[in-house]
Amino acid sequence: MSHQSRNYNSKHDPQRTKVYKAEYKIRGLFPVCQTQDEVLDFVSKVSEIAGEDAPKVIFTKASRWAWGNSYDRWIKLPDSTAARQINEASWAFNQCVIVHELAHVFTGGGHAHNGQFLET
Repeated sequence: MSHQSRNYNSKHDPQRTKVYKAEYKIRGLFPVCQTQDEVLDFVSKVSEIAGEDAPKVIFTKASRWAWGNSYDRWIKLPDSTAARQINEASWAFNQCVIVHELAHVFTGGGHAHNGQFLET
């Protein structure tokens, strides 16, 4: 599935709002990776704990979005240059955000924030 296929319509993904509200409340409890290498190391460690192969991490110029793709097994995060340009370097490298995107990869299938996503 490509990023364009993600459906954020609450009718099709009723958990989305709840997931993001909870994530914003706890995001400050998670450390922020300072470099892209730290992100890669964190992804590797979380994948190992989850018993999964680490997905490919793609750093992109799209500075306002992060997403995970279960079919092709990748997550995309803004690269540090793109994030710094809008003074938001920490949001995408926050470990809570990275775990969220890894959950999309590890659940397989669609991108909904359903029970399987929450369990993962």
